[in-house]
Amino acid sequence: MHPRRINLPLYISGTSRLDFLANLKTLENRLFPKKGQGVLRVIRETGEIRDIPALYERGLDGEGNRNPSGHWTVLSLVCYDPYFFDPVAVEQTFDPDEPQSFFPILPLRLSGSGIMGGVEVFNPGEVEAFPIWTVTGPGVNPLFVNQTTGRQLRILSPLTSEDVLVVDTRPQKRTVTLNGVDAFPLLDRSITSSLWSLVPGYNVVQVLMSGAIEGSSIHLSFNARYGRA
Repeated sequence: MHPRRINLPLYISGTSRLDFLANLKTLENRLFPKKGQGVLRVIRETGEIRDIPALYERGLDGEGNRNPSGHWTVLSLVCYDPYFFDPVAVEQTFDPDEPQSFFPILPLRLSGSGIMGGVEVFNPGEVEAFPIWTVTGPGVNPLFVNQTTGRQLRILSPLTSEDVLVVDTRPQKRTVTLNGVDAFPLLDRSITSSLWSLVPGYNVVQVLMSGAIEGSSIHLSFNARYGRA
């Protein structure tokens, strides 16, 4: 992915020259690149929100039309993930007690023989989305398959009722943790496991985990992504 650059016209003002300089300094401190990325938020007239992670690049370096108590400038932001995302995640937890569905996903059931899929997961975004899977044991060797793309992911590990496995496929994360500890080596390399994504539209997804009992669960979460705000 190529970074996106966003230019934002901004008027920085103050009630006096000293107040203006103080406001400018505050803004410089908040945008300081070494503090990491911030989030640029766009709120539509409909109330929908689109966010994009952004890093300050330039614009507070003295350029622009100044007057004693303020001036116009253009903030330049670089976005290494060039897509906006909906901060409201699509998510659902599946457990053996209450087979559930969430539109437009068909019921996904968890039983002693595993979580069986072949369900349609709908990604409403314009580009691929990256799921976060949270697995609560007990269970053995959870397997996640995107039958639409042919990609699959398996974790080679038995899980006790005390274990929580998190597989985060987002490009800026790409982690596998077990009880908060790095567990990336548990990825099954024999089946070419990949931290696969959801293509736009419908994805046929299958999830399998043997040894599931009451208390076992799998939680799916992802944020739809868009080319424009």
